[in-house]
Formats: sequence, C-alpha cells, structure tokens
Amino acid sequence: MTTVDRPAIPAVHFSIALNTLCLLASIVSLILVMQGATDEPYVTFRPAEALSQIGLGCALITIWLFLVVAVCYGVFTHRLARWWLLLVLWAAIAVYHLRLCPFGYVEDLCDMFRCDERSRPNQSMQRTPTRCSLHTFMTKIPHPRATLAPGGRR
Repeated sequence: MTTVDRPAIPAVHFSIALNTLCLLASIVSLILVMQGATDEPYVTFRPAEALSQIGLGCALITIWLFLVVAVCYGVFTHRLARWWLLLVLWAAIAVYHLRLCPFGYVEDLCDMFRCDERSRPNQSMQRTPTRCSLHTFMTKIPHPRATLAPGGRR
C-alpha cells in the first residue's frame, strides 16, 4: 500500500461546510436575538423561553466559537484564504449580542423574584442579593409538579 499525501477533507468541501454553518448560525442567531429583544422583560418563567434563550443561546455561542477555531485552523493549514479571518470579527459581533440571551433572561427573572420578595410582608428583614446568580435563580423556580393539586390536577 502506498501512502497518499492529501488532506482528510478537501479545501473546497471545507470552505463550503464553513460557509453553510456560518450562514445557518447567522440566521438562527439573528432570530434568537430579535425574539429575546421583543419578548423582554421576562417576568414569568416559561420552560420554552428558558430553553430557547438559555439552551439555544449557549449552543449558538459554542457553534460560533467552533467556527472561529475551524477558520483559524483552515487559514493556518492554508486550506482557507486569509480573508476568512474576517469571520472572527463577525463571530465576535454575534457572540457579543448572543450573550444577552442567557444572561439577560436570568437577570430579568432574578429582578422579578427580587421585586416579588420585597413586596411580601414579614420578609423585609431578609437580605436580598445585589447580583443574581444562576444558583439563586434555579432555587427560586418552583418545580412543575409542586404546583399541581392533589391527584395531579392543576
């Protein structure tokens, strides 16, 4: 057997794959950021909103970071032209706006929980945190089954 010295993925296929992933990530990121901007401020916890803003937001940030690493690898190995490095700038802009999805969602709900705690009588002596952490947020959310009446009915 002879050893063939060729890349595992041709440069054209690598470029097409990155183009497609970048286009899809850009469209989904735009939709998610615009949805978060129109739905804000979040005052009630809804699992669908949490999944989209926290779950999808974090997944998109990860995809953008993967794209940055893939582009740097492609430019370093000369599979991609240097102008592909402009995608790093585009990814930085996308991640800058996407970071507001998970952090903004949690902060809005924590602010709502803080206001709710302050309005209750006999709890004014309790110290409320000045910054909201994810742990504080998660401990304040009632479990869906905890709100059911006996017998499993609402």
